[in-house]
Amino acid sequence: MPFGVSRPTEWPRRALRWIVLVGVGFVPLTDHELEHMAKELKPVLDEDFACLAETPEGELVGVSLSLPDYNQVLARLNGRLLPLGWLTALRTRHRIDEIRVLALGVKPEFQHTGVAAALYRDVWDACRRRGIKRAETGWILEINEPMNRAMEALVGRIVKRYRVYERLLEPDAVPGLPDTGSS
Repeated sequence: MPFGVSRPTEWPRRALRWIVLVGVGFVPLTDHELEHMAKELKPVLDEDFACLAETPEGELVGVSLSLPDYNQVLARLNGRLLPLGWLTALRTRHRIDEIRVLALGVKPEFQHTGVAAALYRDVWDACRRRGIKRAETGWILEINEPMNRAMEALVGRIVKRYRVYERLLEPDAVPGLPDTGSS
């Protein structure tokens, strides 16, 4: 299946909507919430770390969004933006050498077609160009074996494990989380 990888000039709402729909067991965001999220992300979004994969027809099939880890800058401010903390922030932001992979996903019907590999390569190349030494991937579901294998192949390792538990309160309630096979 042919596809193209490109950088958005302005982060499209459809990509944000798609990103939050990928999160299993979570409630989709409203248009108002998406607009707010896009507005909040814009000051820290680095287009070098935002990538879309689309078919020739323009169908969005994969998204990669990483953010520079501004915690490195904020730690130097010691909690003080004023009177001169903002100047320190402006001077030190180019020294950021870590990113946080906020979202990286491919539609199920396009998985195992090379789309994910192209997105991984794009992030890797951007990291090399910018002198990024470390990337934190955040939440990857344990049942997402392809993503876990890919991160391990890229010399990643699991350093934290988060769990989301679900308890049905009504007899006819439908589980929101996928069945992992363990009880």
